[in-house]
Amino acid sequence: MKFSHMALPVAVAVSLLGSVAKADVAYFASVDMAQTACGADKVVWIDLDRGRYYKVNQGSFAKTPNGIYACEQAAHAKYREGKSEQTAVATK
Repeated sequence: MKFSHMALPVAVAVSLLGSVAKADVAYFASVDMAQTACGADKVVWIDLDRGRYYKVNQGSFAKTPNGIYACEQAAHAKYREGKSEQTAVATK
């Protein structure tokens, strides 16, 4: 069986590109900065210790000691969604 001598480098390049794409998550120090950057996307809280993200209506949103804000679509590509109990969010 013959293999192209380019098959391995192409496979490695594709693998590396997939890793780079997953690493592209912009982090923000405040919810206001995140909302400005996210636009229509929702802001989430990433718990960096657990590798999970939480939505605004979840109890762990902005409450874990080592976390940061990000846009949901970018966070979803790298982190798992957290499973904390839902909380009521006040609406105006």
